[in-house]
Amino acid sequence: MRLHQADPLDMSHQPKLATVHYRQQLRDLGYRCTRPREAVLCTLLETDRPMTASEVFDRIQQDCTRIDLATVYRNLHMLLDLGLVMQLSFAHESQFRYAWSERRGHAQYVGCVQCGEIVSLPVPSLRRLKQFIRNKTGFLVNLQSFELSGLCPDCQ
Repeated sequence: MRLHQADPLDMSHQPKLATVHYRQQLRDLGYRCTRPREAVLCTLLETDRPMTASEVFDRIQQDCTRIDLATVYRNLHMLLDLGLVMQLSFAHESQFRYAWSERRGHAQYVGCVQCGEIVSLPVPSLRRLKQFIRNKTGFLVNLQSFELSGLCPDCQ
């Protein structure tokens, strides 16, 4: 799977700052920041794309951290329940992907149904789309997550 980022931002120092922020948020909500939970947290914060639970597990294993797949799922679902993570699905995949709901002002993604490439859409596009929908229909829509899929330029 390839990832293309439509609006690259320098995030080199932000994962560390975000980790401190989310640790505090977890504590404020009454949750401990255990070693496995922190591994899931850091893995999601350090990536530029939504990840499957298996990808999170594999990345953590590469860092020589002992964790099992059930623990990854348990922590992802806890973070989902707390609203810190969003769950995404793409028509061309049979599994969910996870991304931080507040990451980079909340990005949206579009996936290629042929090759699996995932492209991050910049936030201003979502704001304009939300306003366009409101102007045309009167609906105040929730764009926290919705599926966009199609064919990337290479597969067209």
